[in-house]
Amino acid sequence: MEIMEPEYHLQLDNLVDRFEQAKAHGNGSDDIKEVAIAAVEGRVDTLIIEANRMIAARITNLVTGNTQKKDLQNPKVDDLLDDMGELVTKMGGRVMVFPTDKMPSGTGLAAIFRY
Repeated sequence: MEIMEPEYHLQLDNLVDRFEQAKAHGNGSDDIKEVAIAAVEGRVDTLIIEANRMIAARITNLVTGNTQKKDLQNPKVDDLLDDMGELVTKMGGRVMVFPTDKMPSGTGLAAIFRY
């Protein structure tokens, strides 16, 4: 594992750079509502989610991307990051899980849009 670690960190850093460039040009976001809408529209190319982070909400409308706060104690409720990861994967996007210290955002997610 130690042999692969520098390459792994380089990949994370490169993806953070891509996100920051995309966000600067309007092709990326770390706003939960904006990313949810892009996810349901199939516009997320890459979703970066923070490891070990849970957001007590879920996507309630797969047309508008509306989200609603939920109680994570309910066994029927996944957290928002899990829901978004599944949706992005179903829409052909890529999902990456980052350690907290490498996250380019404080919201728990960051997305690079296709268009």
